[in-house]
Amino acid sequence: MIRCSLIIPVASDNKFLFSRRAKNKLPFPDTWVCAIGGKVNENESFEDAAKREMREEVGVEVPVRKVASFHYNVEFEALFTIFTTDAPLPDNLKLDLSEVQFVKAFSMEEIKDMIEKNPDEFAPTFRVALKEFEKNIY
Repeated sequence: MIRCSLIIPVASDNKFLFSRRAKNKLPFPDTWVCAIGGKVNENESFEDAAKREMREEVGVEVPVRKVASFHYNVEFEALFTIFTTDAPLPDNLKLDLSEVQFVKAFSMEEIKDMIEKNPDEFAPTFRVALKEFEKNIY
């Protein structure tokens, strides 16, 4: 089973950062996803993987805190752990363009409205992750 860490960082004004996945990044190219995420390496904790992915994908490392975990078993089987930050990421992000096209801040209401109107614009794993995140963040 695949193990993955996801990070939905805090942004200003009660918003969170999300990413538009690179156009050729599989699975789920050119879709909205958690701002940061990736597979957990063997002998690596979910938290350590989250911090490594943050360094690799946006060029910074800030403390993370666990929000939720969930089992996914649709296109593939995986165990996901979702993290967030207590403070916004710095403005000087160095995006890995092979992973993401850009990041953008949205309120939970905005992102849920976008999903309702255009669900195919969002990775299936992200839609599940967002529900778990919202249940456990507030």
